[in-house]
Amino acid sequence: MSCASIRQDIWRAIRRLSAQGRPFDVPLLRGQLRGAVRHERVRDYCRALQAGGYLDPALMEDGSTVWTLARDPGDEAPRVRDDGQPVIQGAGTGQMWAALRVLRTFGVDELVATASTDRWTVSRATAADYCQRLARAGFLRRLGNGVYAAVPTRCNGPRAVQIRRDKTLHDPNTGQDYSATGELLTQGGRHG
Repeated sequence: MSCASIRQDIWRAIRRLSAQGRPFDVPLLRGQLRGAVRHERVRDYCRALQAGGYLDPALMEDGSTVWTLARDPGDEAPRVRDDGQPVIQGAGTGQMWAALRVLRTFGVDELVATASTDRWTVSRATAADYCQRLARAGFLRRLGNGVYAAVPTRCNGPRAVQIRRDKTLHDPNTGQDYSATGELLTQGGRHG
């Protein structure tokens, strides 16, 4: 299981316990997770969330820490570094993915304008490359004249399709991996 999916599982457990009004500690969270997740991994993510202002700590008499949810930005696990600062790598990809799902049919310039914010600007070159790669993998259709259309059956999850260093694509919504040419490499998991 990837670090991102473990953090997503931890975040879901935090939100579930918080909805029940329950403070939580590392052992309680670990018991809520799929599979064996190391104590340190859960503890470190909780500390990062605390540093980022997402969790409020309380020190117990035995010296252990319990947390309550202080700030809930929604279903997606906050991407924070150990010091609580937001991780910005991949932010532009996430913004483009959200924009193309809303726009459905768009040109690269329209995608750039919609995906860019005051905090993060998406370059035209980055957007054009992302669109070309998504089109090769079947997430987008080329309509001609630089216009793309999102394929509804493929662009239906909230998490952005990721382009890896080796140029393969990973769809975190389905767990499927694709080659740079769009060939399905794995069904529901990372390729070797």
